[in-house]
Amino acid sequence: MPELPRFPNPDNDRDTTAERASTTGRPRWVAVVGIGVAAAVVVLVVVLHVTGVIGPGSH
Repeated sequence: MPELPRFPNPDNDRDTTAERASTTGRPRWVAVVGIGVAAAVVVLVVVLHVTGVIGPGSH
C-alpha cells in the first residue's frame, strides 16, 4: 500500500489548517504578561502624576 502524503493536496476539501499550524512564534502568555506590565507602568505613572510626585511643579 502506498504511503499517504504528509500534507494532502491543497485542492482537497478537507480542512488541514491544524496540520499546517505553525508552532513557532511568541507564546500567548508572553503577550499577556507584556500587556499587563505595560498597563501597570501606565497606572503607576498616572498615580505618580496625580499625587504630584512627578510632573509640573515637582521640584
